[in-house]
Amino acid sequence: MIAAQTTVEFDEFDRKGRVVELTGAEAVALAGTGLLEVLPARTGRWRIIPNGHVGAVRIGTRSVSVLPHANLGLSDLFFLLDYAPSGAFQNTSIGASETDDLWTSMARSFIALAEPELARGLMRGYKRVDDALSTVRGRIRISDQIRRHPGMTIPLEVTYSEFTPDIPENQILHTALYRLQFLPGLPDALRRQLAQLEFRLADVQIFGHGQKLPEWTPSRINARFHDALVLAERILTSVWLDVDPLSESSTLAAFVTEMPDLFESYVADILSESMTAKGEELLRDPVVYLEDSSGGGASSRHSGSRARGTASGSAAAAAAAPASAPQQATSSPAVPDDDSLPRHSNGRESDLISVPTGLVYVRDGAPIATFAPAYPTTADGELDSHFRLLAACTALGVNHAFLVYPADRRGAAPRPRRIVHTDISIVEYPIDLAQGPEGARSALAELARMARNLKPTPANRGKSKRARQRKNT
Repeated sequence: MIAAQTTVEFDEFDRKGRVVELTGAEAVALAGTGLLEVLPARTGRWRIIPNGHVGAVRIGTRSVSVLPHANLGLSDLFFLLDYAPSGAFQNTSIGASETDDLWTSMARSFIALAEPELARGLMRGYKRVDDALSTVRGRIRISDQIRRHPGMTIPLEVTYSEFTPDIPENQILHTALYRLQFLPGLPDALRRQLAQLEFRLADVQIFGHGQKLPEWTPSRINARFHDALVLAERILTSVWLDVDPLSESSTLAAFVTEMPDLFESYVADILSESMTAKGEELLRDPVVYLEDSSGGGASSRHSGSRARGTASGSAAAAAAAPASAPQQATSSPAVPDDDSLPRHSNGRESDLISVPTGLVYVRDGAPIATFAPAYPTTADGELDSHFRLLAACTALGVNHAFLVYPADRRGAAPRPRRIVHTDISIVEYPIDLAQGPEGARSALAELARMARNLKPTPANRGKSKRARQRKNT
C-alpha cells in the first residue's frame, strides 16, 4: 500500500495497478478524469489502474502520473502535441526545462509564447454591440424599437460596431491565463507572472468551465498570436480543473491525452512535410482491395485523403498491375475513368476484401512504398502490423513497407525483414522520441530520403510512365 502523500507513477501499459488510500469523493473524481480505472479494494482503499491514456492528475496533495512507455516524460509531450489531430500546437517555442513537472512546463510554455506578444500590445477588432441608448449611435433597429418601446422616442434600440480588445482571440488568451493560475505546484514567481499577464487583459471576457470557446480564424492581423492561441486552446480543452471558490485553489487538476493518435498524426505530418517534390504525395489510408473480379490481381479504389502537408498539385495514383494503386478523387487527367477501374463481378464493392494501407507514398502516379505508424510496440501489436503491411504491399503492388514505432530504448536501429517467398521487405523503423523534436524530425527525414531512393516495381513502373504521359497531354 502507498502512503497518501506519495506521488504515484505508472507506465501506460501497467495493468496491475496499485492500492492507495482515497476518500469516496476522491475516488469518484479520479475515475471521472478517464486517466485511471478506480476499483474498490477494501474499506478506504482503492486499486487504481492505467486506462490506456497518458497524463497526470493532482487531487489535493495526491499526485498520480501515467507516463508514456516510449522513453518519454510527460513534460516532453509538447512537441508531439504540435501535431495533435485536433487543436494542434503550431511549432511552439516551449519554455520548460527538463526538471519541470507537467504543470510547471505547461505554464512556462504559455508564458514564453504569450508574454512577448502581449508586451507589444493587445489585438483589437470590431465587435457588434446591440444596446439601448438615449442618443443615436450606429443604426436604429426599427422593429426592436417598435416592439420594446412603442410610442416612445427614447431609449433607442441601436446597433453599432465598437473597436475593442474584447474579441475571441483575447478571450481565449485571458481564459487560459486565468485557469493556469490554479494549476497545482506552481512556483510563486510563475503564478505572479501569469497574474501580471492576465491584468493586461482585464477588459476582456473570461469563459467559465463548460462554456464553448469562441471561434477564431487565423489571419495576418492575429499572426503573431497564432502559437499562443493554439496552445491556449489545447490547455483549455485538455486540462480539467476543479476550483474551490472559497480558497480559490484547485481541488483537482488533470491532463489526459492519447499517445497512439498523437504519434500517428506526428509521423504522418512530418513525412508529408518531407515529401513535397513535384509528382510526390503521401496518401492517408486509401482503400485497396485484395480481390479482383477476373482473379488476375488486386483491385483498388481510393477513398482516403492526402496526409496533412502533402503537395496539393501532385497527381493521384493511377491503377497498377498486378495490384492497382490508390486513386485520388480529383479531376486530374492522370486519374482513369471509373469504367477503367477493376470491378467485382456483381458490381458491389462491399463484397470485396479490403485492407488498411496506412500512409502510401506515391511518385508520378505510381505507389512506391507504404508506412504504418504503430503505437505501442507490444509483441502482439507488431505481429498484427506485419501482417497488415504484407497485405497492403500485396494489394498495392509494392515491395517496400516501413513499420514506424517509438523506440523503447536508446540507440535502437532500423531492422529490415525480408518476407519469404516474396520480394517484399518490411523495415522496422524506431523513432527515439526522447531525442526531442529535432532528433525525431531528423530520423523521419532520413526515412523519407530512404523512400525517395526506392524505385517502383516493374508493374507499377509502366503505370507511372502512362500517368506522366496523360499528365503531359
